[in-house]
Amino acid sequence: LVEEGMPTSARAGALCALYRALQESDSEQLFGARSEGTARCAVVMAADESALPAAVSECVGLLLRGYAVSLAASGSALESARSLLAPFPASLLQAVEAGPPSELPRVARSLRVVGGPGAASLWAERE
Repeated sequence: LVEEGMPTSARAGALCALYRALQESDSEQLFGARSEGTARCAVVMAADESALPAAVSECVGLLLRGYAVSLAASGSALESARSLLAPFPASLLQAVEAGPPSELPRVARSLRVVGGPGAASLWAERE
């Protein structure tokens, strides 16, 4: 499925195809949206298009741990993320417009920032 020396975009596509196959398995569905409507939510922010491969890797790790993930990006990175994630059900994985980290939705239990500012600049007090 994933071969050594394979371009990053091809590896990301192969991982997406594998995850999709695991969701659609006729014999036993291994992954899917929780039926009770309660999911652990995560946001992965990609600073720019060069950060997308690492951001996709973070998304895969969170998906495999049971999170519903929003991949936040801007500009050309957002367009690339949308086309890459189009095959996935939006209830599990979606590309969204990045906003300020201080406006992170309260339901998000995890925030990963890839290729962006350092952690110290992301801290914000919540009321």
